Order: sequence, then structure tokens, then C-alpha cells
Amino acid sequence: MLMNRSTRWVRSSALVIGALAMCIATGACSKDAAPAPAPVVQAAPTPLKLGECAVMGASVSAGCECSLPGFRVAGLLEPHGHATFSSVLGAVTDGPSPMGEGDTMFFTNPDVIAQSQTDAAKAMNPKILFAVDFLFWHAYGDGVDAAGRLKRLEDGLARLDSFTCPIVIGDLPDMSHTFLISKSQFPGKEGLDKLNTRLYEWASKHPKVVVVPLRDTVAKAIQSQAVAFGGRNFDGPAARTLLTPSGLHVTPDGLIALSHQSLNQLKEKGLIGNVVWDTDVNAITQRLIDAKKARDAEAKAKKAERAAGKS
Repeated sequence: MLMNRSTRWVRSSALVIGALAMCIATGACSKDAAPAPAPVVQAAPTPLKLGECAVMGASVSAGCECSLPGFRVAGLLEPHGHATFSSVLGAVTDGPSPMGEGDTMFFTNPDVIAQSQTDAAKAMNPKILFAVDFLFWHAYGDGVDAAGRLKRLEDGLARLDSFTCPIVIGDLPDMSHTFLISKSQFPGKEGLDKLNTRLYEWASKHPKVVVVPLRDTVAKAIQSQAVAFGGRNFDGPAARTLLTPSGLHVTPDGLIALSHQSLNQLKEKGLIGNVVWDTDVNAITQRLIDAKKARDAEAKAKKAERAAGKS
């Protein structure tokens, strides 16, 4: 009996001592002990809406040669293709498209058109400015030497400097492979290097600017080499389909990838917060097809209305 009581006492003492040690270790015995911190709850991501953003640029932004499946081929001389960069951004975010569009005729008068687009975009007070090919004809074009190209690029950068919102620009791709760019319009490989160096130097001093790597992407795509762009990996043949047959413009898939790349870089740099968008290429393409059908039906109805009014 004594042995049993002693054993029970030893066991009870050990439990008390153990509990006291745990209490001291965790600070639970102290009346001044801080309460355990509440778990951090991350806010759920919200869908990205781009209705208060703006697009300006040249023929890529205008969707030149961009042909959706099921329709006749979009021609080079049309002001816009079946989808524009603005409409694709809207389809990717499944919401309103940014204001403004690119201009296929940018090359005809770069200074005047660039300033006109800048003035129009500033009047919109955009939350984000998408200007992926805005600088292209500041570097390319006829009737200007190397010094003149650099001066024109500086003018373009100054125009972008007038915005305070986040800006997406593209670097300058080598388009010497396409028959649509004449030798006199091309700044030359050495000249292109200098212009891109200046572009990246400027961008490095602007925390709200992201530069989409068009030069590397186009160089690989035109050679049917593997490309990682817009969060996707394209093998050789698939990479070539990012560009239209002319090699100067982009296909619907190219515009979708360009949209994803632009948004990915904005998010990585912390410029658009905790937002999400659609990455389902088939769903995005179907939205673009549906929008094209709706536009065609509206145009057909208006044409019939005008014809009825004349009869």
C-alpha cells in the first residue's frame, strides 16, 4: 500500500512539474504574456477590369492582319483587324476594354500621330497605359539618320514621361526579315542596339514602367524557335504562329500572349495588386469571335436600314 501511494505521488509530482515547465516555456503562466497573434488572412484576388485604362500605338495595337477563325482574312489595308490589342485585353479580363486603339497608319506621320494619341490618352486620365508598339515608328521610318532616330525616340520617351500611371511598353524588335519594312526604314542592327539601350536606360529610372521583350520574342518566333511568352511555352512551329505570315504583325494568339505577358509583368512589379484574369485561350478566343459576329450583325443591320431609307 505504501509503495502504491509513493508511486502515485511520484507520478503526480512529475505531471505537475511537467505542466509547470510547459507553462514557463510558453509564457502562459505570466499575466503579462501577449496573446497569440491572429492568423493573417490574405484577401481574395479580384477580377481585373481595364475600362479606365488606355491603349495607344501602331499597327500591332490596331490588330492589323489579325484574322479570327471562321471569317475572311483581315487585309493589310484595313484600319483594324478582327481583334485589336484593346479588345483582346477586354476579352482576357472578361470585362470592359481599355479606351483608345492603335493606328495602322502611324508610319505615315509618326510625330503628329504620336502627339495626337498622347493628348487623347492624357485626356482619359488612364489608370494604366498600354503602349506596346508606340515607340516603334519613333525608331523606324524613312528620311531620318541615326541621330534623327535617337532624337525621335527621345521625343517618344518624353511623351510617355508626361503620364504618371503605370505604363507598358515594348522594346524595339528587329523587323528586317519582313518585306513590309524597307531598308531605308530600318535603323540597322547597330542602330537598333543603341536605341534599345537608351529605351532600357530610360525605363530603369521609371519604377512604374514595364518593358515587354518583343525583340527577343520576335527573333525566336520568326525562326520557329522555342519561345516562353505570356506564361506559356511555344515550341518551334507554334512560336511562328504568334506572328502573321508577313512577320510584322501578330495573330489573335499573339495578341492574347501579348496581353498575358503585359499583365504578368505589371503584377510581378506590384503595379496592379492582387488581381486575376482569364488564362483559358479557347474561352478568350470565343469571346473575340462572338464580339466579331455581333459587330458584323450590327453593321449588316445598319446597311439594310440605309438601303431601306433610300428606297
